[in-house]
Amino acid sequence: MIGFSAEKVLDFACGRVNTMMIMKDTSDAKETVPGQSGIHGLTHAYKKEDKWHFVSESDKDYEASKQGLPPLSFAFRKQIMNAEVLDKLPGIEELLKSLEFVDTA
Repeated sequence: MIGFSAEKVLDFACGRVNTMMIMKDTSDAKETVPGQSGIHGLTHAYKKEDKWHFVSESDKDYEASKQGLPPLSFAFRKQIMNAEVLDKLPGIEELLKSLEFVDTA
């Protein structure tokens, strides 16, 4: 699991479809993705051509950059253990194929 520690759970709620946890904030400001300097805060991650790309609140042009995100990406606010854990996440391409999006434009 990505950086999970049971003693940091403050509260949780379970439903039929999902589970939510409220975690204790015990960290200092750190890079969201280790080894990727300058990436802090809310970070969107997506894979394109077998390479992970990141869009973060710490980007100078965050508002413009987030407009270019694909229809589906992963987002996290806390530091992950290492960038290799991203490769354990489900493939975005497979998830995209199984979803139907409504065009809101």
